[in-house]
Amino acid sequence: MRFRGGGTEFTIGLLPGAHWEWAQTETDWGLRHLPNLPTEEVFTTPDRRRAEGVVRATRPLGLSSTIVRDLELRFRDGRVVDVRATAGADAVRAQLQVDEARPGSARSRSSTATLFDENAASHVADVEVDGFEHGARRP
Repeated sequence: MRFRGGGTEFTIGLLPGAHWEWAQTETDWGLRHLPNLPTEEVFTTPDRRRAEGVVRATRPLGLSSTIVRDLELRFRDGRVVDVRATAGADAVRAQLQVDEARPGSARSRSSTATLFDENAASHVADVEVDGFEHGARRP
């Protein structure tokens, strides 16, 4: 996939067998619903090892109690190699310091106003998902 615009020039490959999903889900008793409204998002499974380029946030981001402004992340071989921001860069760097050998590494998560503004433009989300496979809840 390729993202361009607003200071972003970023490409990322997909994992073999990846497919596109959307926010609709179904409960164990068959009720279909959209748990995240409003939403216009679709998502898939990228191969983080194939992330290259620059991602620039065009809006301020809330990260715990820190406001990050003018964030720019540079990726090489799937890793963030440079973090720049006019405010909050150290908070982003601290969040990126995780133990990759440990599955489900504990990371600081925040749903500050970014959650409400995320549909205003394209965005890249750093998330961990447990319990779902191909849109269905795993036992």
